[in-house]
Amino acid sequence: MKFTKMHGCGNDFVIVDGPADMTAARVRDLCDRRRGIGADGVLVIGEARGRCWRVTIHNADGSMGESCGNGARCVARYLLDRHGGEELELSFAGGDVVARREGTGIAIAFAPPPSPEPIAVDGVRGYRVSFGNPHVVLFVPDPANADLTALAVAARAALGDANVEVARVVAPDLILLRVDERGVGRRSPAAPARAPPWRPRCRTSLWPSASPCVCRVAICSSARDRACSSSPVPPSTSSRDRHPDRDRDTARAGLPRGRRDPALAARRRRFAR
Repeated sequence: MKFTKMHGCGNDFVIVDGPADMTAARVRDLCDRRRGIGADGVLVIGEARGRCWRVTIHNADGSMGESCGNGARCVARYLLDRHGGEELELSFAGGDVVARREGTGIAIAFAPPPSPEPIAVDGVRGYRVSFGNPHVVLFVPDPANADLTALAVAARAALGDANVEVARVVAPDLILLRVDERGVGRRSPAAPARAPPWRPRCRTSLWPSASPCVCRVAICSSARDRACSSSPVPPSTSSRDRHPDRDRDTARAGLPRGRRDPALAARRRRFAR
């Protein structure tokens, strides 16, 4: 079997181009990080219909997946490099994704999700939302140090199987995020302490009445990732947070007007690169 190993933000996959007999046992063997290739999943590319390719997602535990953003970016880069062009479509079990080149990276656009459902898990507020696969997004003051494993267990016990994220809104265009990905059997790996070079399109927001936006997402795993530490204050759904004025960095940091938080300013400059 020929394959290509790729990753998006540290989320790594075995890419198989063409038909392949993928039993659950074989997928688990391939994804085993000690005795196999090692990956978060196997992505099998099917036949093309014009510029649209069917993609089947096999999670590392042998279960089937519906949709995957980082996986879509990897498959899109693989196909664009081989077939040319600037844009294509990928068809997953959970819906179609449009992918295109954007600078040196790959940007993807999901269809707008249904309205998010407000929920709470162990007293932590959040939303249940689907982008072709189910997600539970919980907002916490410090994603780097939140007990993601415990929250994921509690969320799945209460709400069913889902990817579970802990998140913090640093600014209207910047979110810090950690993910416990179902079917992977472990916490998803971290990207470097900077946002990837692509800018994911937010077709809709997780916050009711918020405007659609273009946002950057920094994925982190521990307090060692400076991008996820020293965040100024917990997120809020107030109108000031959704429509901040030009002094929003100062207000979020709790500093007198006219003064800026140097750490926050440096972090935002780093993410902007």
